[in-house]
Amino acid sequence: MANVNWSWDENKIFENALTLYPEDAENRWELIAELLPGKTAQDVKAHYQKLIQDLEAIEAGLVPLPAYREFSEEEKAEGKRKLAEKQEAANSTGFSTTEGSGGGKQ
Repeated sequence: MANVNWSWDENKIFENALTLYPEDAENRWELIAELLPGKTAQDVKAHYQKLIQDLEAIEAGLVPLPAYREFSEEEKAEGKRKLAEKQEAANSTGFSTTEGSGGGKQ
Protein backbone atom coordinates (compact mmCIF):
# COMPACT_ATOMS: atom_id res chain seq x y z
CA MET A 1 0.00 0.00 0.00
CA ALA A 2 1.55 3.21 -1.15
CA ASN A 3 -0.44 5.74 0.87
CA VAL A 4 -1.91 4.61 4.19
CA ASN A 5 -2.60 8.09 5.60
CA TRP A 6 -6.10 9.37 4.92
CA SER A 7 -7.15 12.96 5.49
CA TRP A 8 -10.58 13.91 6.77
CA ASP A 9 -11.55 15.08 3.25
CA GLU A 10 -10.31 11.85 1.68
CA ASN A 11 -12.38 9.84 4.15
CA LYS A 12 -15.49 11.86 3.27
CA ILE A 13 -14.89 11.26 -0.46
CA PHE A 14 -14.31 7.57 0.27
CA GLU A 15 -17.50 7.26 2.33
CA ASN A 16 -19.59 9.01 -0.30
CA ALA A 17 -18.03 6.90 -3.05
CA LEU A 18 -19.02 3.71 -1.21
CA THR A 19 -22.65 4.72 -1.69
CA LEU A 20 -22.03 5.81 -5.27
CA TYR A 21 -20.43 2.49 -6.18
CA PRO A 22 -22.20 -0.31 -4.25
CA GLU A 23 -20.66 -3.69 -3.50
CA ASP A 24 -21.81 -5.22 -6.78
CA ALA A 25 -20.33 -2.42 -8.93
CA GLU A 26 -17.83 -3.67 -11.48
CA ASN A 27 -14.32 -2.31 -10.80
CA ARG A 28 -15.56 -0.70 -7.57
CA TRP A 29 -12.13 -0.12 -6.06
CA GLU A 30 -10.68 1.32 -9.25
CA LEU A 31 -13.63 3.69 -9.65
CA ILE A 32 -13.32 4.93 -6.08
CA ALA A 33 -9.54 5.30 -6.42
CA GLU A 34 -10.09 7.57 -9.43
CA LEU A 35 -11.82 10.01 -7.07
CA LEU A 36 -8.84 10.00 -4.69
CA PRO A 37 -5.59 11.30 -6.19
CA GLY A 38 -2.61 9.40 -4.86
CA LYS A 39 -4.68 6.37 -3.79
CA THR A 40 -4.61 3.08 -5.63
CA ALA A 41 -7.40 0.54 -5.92
CA GLN A 42 -5.41 -1.59 -3.47
CA ASP A 43 -5.25 1.36 -1.00
CA VAL A 44 -9.00 1.84 -1.27
CA LYS A 45 -9.80 -1.84 -0.79
CA ALA A 46 -7.48 -2.07 2.23
CA HIS A 47 -9.10 1.05 3.72
CA TYR A 48 -12.53 -0.54 3.26
CA GLN A 49 -11.39 -3.77 4.90
CA LYS A 50 -10.06 -1.76 7.88
CA LEU A 51 -13.40 0.06 8.09
CA ILE A 52 -15.26 -3.26 8.19
CA GLN A 53 -12.92 -4.55 10.93
CA ASP A 54 -13.52 -1.39 12.96
CA LEU A 55 -17.30 -1.68 12.56
CA GLU A 56 -17.24 -5.33 13.58
CA ALA A 57 -15.22 -4.47 16.69
CA ILE A 58 -17.66 -1.70 17.62
CA GLU A 59 -20.69 -3.94 17.06
CA ALA A 60 -19.07 -6.68 19.15
CA GLY A 61 -18.70 -4.24 22.05
CA LEU A 62 -14.90 -4.29 21.88
CA VAL A 63 -14.63 -0.52 21.52
CA PRO A 64 -15.87 1.56 24.45
CA LEU A 65 -18.09 4.50 23.67
CA PRO A 66 -16.49 7.86 24.39
CA ALA A 67 -17.52 9.65 27.55
CA TYR A 68 -19.28 12.81 26.43
CA ARG A 69 -19.85 15.58 28.89
CA GLU A 70 -23.29 16.97 29.52
CA PHE A 71 -23.97 20.44 28.12
CA SER A 72 -25.97 23.06 29.96
CA GLU A 73 -29.11 24.46 28.35
CA GLU A 74 -27.21 27.70 27.71
CA GLU A 75 -24.40 25.83 25.92
CA LYS A 76 -26.94 23.93 23.82
CA ALA A 77 -28.69 27.17 22.84
CA GLU A 78 -25.35 28.79 21.95
CA GLY A 79 -24.37 25.79 19.83
CA LYS A 80 -27.68 25.89 17.97
CA ARG A 81 -27.26 29.64 17.37
CA LYS A 82 -23.75 29.16 15.96
CA LEU A 83 -24.91 26.29 13.76
CA ALA A 84 -27.77 28.41 12.39
CA GLU A 85 -25.29 31.22 11.62
CA LYS A 86 -22.98 28.78 9.82
CA GLN A 87 -25.86 27.36 7.81
CA GLU A 88 -27.07 30.84 6.87
CA ALA A 89 -23.56 31.84 5.77
CA ALA A 90 -23.16 28.59 3.83
CA ASN A 91 -26.48 29.11 2.07
CA SER A 92 -25.41 32.58 0.98
CA THR A 93 -22.10 31.25 -0.43
CA GLY A 94 -23.43 27.99 -1.86
CA PHE A 95 -21.37 25.77 0.44
CA SER A 96 -22.83 23.06 2.62
CA THR A 97 -21.99 22.82 6.32
CA THR A 98 -22.79 19.11 6.39
CA GLU A 99 -20.29 17.92 3.79
CA GLY A 100 -16.57 18.46 3.93
CA SER A 101 -16.67 21.02 6.69
CA GLY A 102 -13.36 19.67 7.96
CA GLY A 103 -14.33 20.63 11.46
CA GLY A 104 -12.48 17.74 12.98
CA LYS A 105 -10.59 14.57 12.37
CA GLN A 106 -12.22 11.19 12.55
